[in-house]
Amino acid sequence: MRKLLLLSTALLTMYFGATAQEQKTASTPTVVTDTLHYYFNKFYFKTGISNINQYPYYKCPSATGTAVTHVGSKFEVPAGDSVYVTGLEAFVRKGPVNTFESTSATIKVGLYICNLNSSGMPVLPALDSVIVTLGVAQSYSMNLVGGNFANPRLMKNDYAVLFRNTSTTSGDSVRLMRTAGLTPTASAATGTNQCSDGGYGYVRFLGQFYSTRNFQFTPTFSWMPGFGNGTDYEWMVAPRVQYSIQASQQIPSQYVYLATDSVSQVDTACTRTVFTFTNTSSKFYEHRMYNLNHFYLKWALTGTFQAQPIAGNGFSADSAITWRFEAYDLKGEPERVFLPYVNTGTVSFVTDRPSTLDPPYFCYNANQFRARLRPMSIYGRVPMYIYDEDFKICLKFCNDDAEGINEVAGFENVRVYPNPAVNNKSVISGLSGKNTIMVYDLTGRLISTQNVSGYAATINLDGQPAGTYFVRINNSTHKTSVHTKVLKQD
Repeated sequence: MRKLLLLSTALLTMYFGATAQEQKTASTPTVVTDTLHYYFNKFYFKTGISNINQYPYYKCPSATGTAVTHVGSKFEVPAGDSVYVTGLEAFVRKGPVNTFESTSATIKVGLYICNLNSSGMPVLPALDSVIVTLGVAQSYSMNLVGGNFANPRLMKNDYAVLFRNTSTTSGDSVRLMRTAGLTPTASAATGTNQCSDGGYGYVRFLGQFYSTRNFQFTPTFSWMPGFGNGTDYEWMVAPRVQYSIQASQQIPSQYVYLATDSVSQVDTACTRTVFTFTNTSSKFYEHRMYNLNHFYLKWALTGTFQAQPIAGNGFSADSAITWRFEAYDLKGEPERVFLPYVNTGTVSFVTDRPSTLDPPYFCYNANQFRARLRPMSIYGRVPMYIYDEDFKICLKFCNDDAEGINEVAGFENVRVYPNPAVNNKSVISGLSGKNTIMVYDLTGRLISTQNVSGYAATINLDGQPAGTYFVRINNSTHKTSVHTKVLKQD
């Protein structure tokens, strides 16, 4: 019976230094074009509301009607990566003429991209802008409006996208959609932080930028648009971006070969080896603003996204980077061991061969590295980028696989493992021909005797007390090997 034990299925953060013995495999770099509707998706996946006219909004008055001139949100660039911002968008609505919301037939609004200063606040003047004219068509429902820059902006650091109502006519107001991680009525019982990054919304008041978290107006100003202690507004503005993704992993080449390689070209690993696989994919896979799969992992939302499997491949939507390793259950039937996304994962393989008909090595064939990136466009209604890489793990029995076998001619390949015993059992492998296996306790009392013919045999310590046991092996030529440290633990 072949058996694969995952001794360390816990997801650990481990170091992994590249050496000449390791190889990096990668997908072909792919350019992703997307609009980062990150703050829109926060509200949609939190509530499940698909009608945008039911979304909360902030009424941006004319430039002469308030001390607030700009509002906006922060966007991140993954460390070590960069994005091109090609334009900007926002969800807005202009009020009909001759209502309390608008006195002008058209209203111009501006969208701006800005660097951040050392305090994390936006810096004016803006790097670039998009000016949009709102008219009758944008008067009765929320609209997605925006435009492109004359030239894309390469952003290597975090930045802000700001919105402003540029009208100077009193009474002209524009509704800008927003979401909120905090609300004034939130409590510890209901959860005060619902999908909020904390301080990622901005408001420019009397010429100075502030975080919208707990922002309060000076009492002398009469225009109170809903800010205050307990609020944390994030605005539904978005950059149009392009960035390059590459899915890759670092694998020890002496342990693993790809499906296209020949096992004869790869040094096989010894049994009981600890394998370390490292995700080296673009950080966009791991980032909540760029990958809806990781967005879900970050916020653990309970809306429609969670319930939607990825059509056609049976892979759940809440996965970004995964490894899957072949295993065998106690009946010898193959099964799959699933390791959720982490930066690194370690697994230990302990295995025996079922018969002498196996080659000098044996392989676990059904292993796969997977990467999934679903862009952040509204409602998540975009195709997913999929990368699958199959690989095999080949093992052999080496002289140092296990402890304590005294090498005697004819017993060079004999090993006893696992040690201490697992489930009261250890395996003796590397046998040849007919052998008699005798197990003794520390007093010299004979515990068991078995005659075997074949490559492997099982030592069963069930019913014996915890302690150290000796194994004596006599073959047909009466040469003997003694294993001095077969342990049984409580």
